[in-house]
Amino acid sequence: MLDFVRESLAFFPRETGPKQVRFARSKTTRNMSNSHFDRMRRFAARLRQPRRLVNWLRARKERQERPDRLRSLPVGIDLEPTTRCNLRCLACQHSEGNWPGEDLPVERFGRLLDQLPYLEQIKLQGVGEPLLHEQFFELVRRAKRHGIWVSSITNGTTLHLEKHRSEILGSRLDEMMVSIDGATAETHAHWRGGSDLDRIVSGLGRLVELRGRATAPRLGIWCVGNPDNLRELPALVELAAAIGVDELTYQTEMASWGREEWRKRLAAFRISRGTTEAAQYLKEARDEALRRRFPLTIYTGNRFSAERPCFWPWESCFVSAGGSVTRCCVASDPRLHNFGRIDDSDFPGMWNSGDYQTLRRTIRDNNIPPICRACYGLE
Repeated sequence: MLDFVRESLAFFPRETGPKQVRFARSKTTRNMSNSHFDRMRRFAARLRQPRRLVNWLRARKERQERPDRLRSLPVGIDLEPTTRCNLRCLACQHSEGNWPGEDLPVERFGRLLDQLPYLEQIKLQGVGEPLLHEQFFELVRRAKRHGIWVSSITNGTTLHLEKHRSEILGSRLDEMMVSIDGATAETHAHWRGGSDLDRIVSGLGRLVELRGRATAPRLGIWCVGNPDNLRELPALVELAAAIGVDELTYQTEMASWGREEWRKRLAAFRISRGTTEAAQYLKEARDEALRRRFPLTIYTGNRFSAERPCFWPWESCFVSAGGSVTRCCVASDPRLHNFGRIDDSDFPGMWNSGDYQTLRRTIRDNNIPPICRACYGLE
């Protein structure tokens, strides 16, 4: 029984995710509650809903055995609220400008929740800016009524709006990350479509102040690494600590979106963590985080291998604003590949379709399809 409890306390969606290196960790009550208390809360929620617990146990088993056909349904998914965005960021595929402006209808979201009764986590994020969806917080509230942990990521350009700050707190959102790609206004604006760093920092600071000593939502900064902001990482740690957010995550890998042209376009912007220069800046950032007792996570991205195959086909998926089910949040463009639309077919049927079973078999046998090769370093 003790072993069962220990396994059940584990936070399933994070167990097999991409490698993360935590350099420093705060010992505040807020950060402790997000590790131990959340796990206990999830375990208690599973006990209150026996079918969710059964699905979770099946998912754990199938994650290890990796069959073609699954008895479990996803425990967590990524869901795109909108394809609309008010920025054209340098490293984002949305900058191509050929994305149709589309919002996820609340009715479609409701149908998806009905078809996935065992969901424990939803990440409301995609190619667009989530807070541009006029009913974004209604999506959050609906998910929370189903007992689902909800997170999102924003470019922060609307945090100056009092109504958005109030809704982030009032909707019971569990986590909100804010994209900041530099410690200086110049670096951030260059990479983040000309957005105003000072305005974003001001809005985020007000949100932190409004939240006060509450433990939710967890607020953090997410930075996609590039040669410019790598040099500013120690200063970014200082900025994040001054704002008062709960953590800073520095992502060292840029996504190529499953597309060869983007892999070539971003090649010159990638960070080589093995260089002396990169090691020095990362060390300085680590030292600054340790000095301030501030949580800094170095997120090394989706890097898979034959020994550590991609987990997405067995555990999760991405659902676009248009309702298409795709394999993951990286190769999320349904125009590249999709398994169908939730408006045209039930999700359980798609989850075990011949197309999905073929993907699981090819990943398990290490016959990596072209769209997935970048995540395996096969470039």
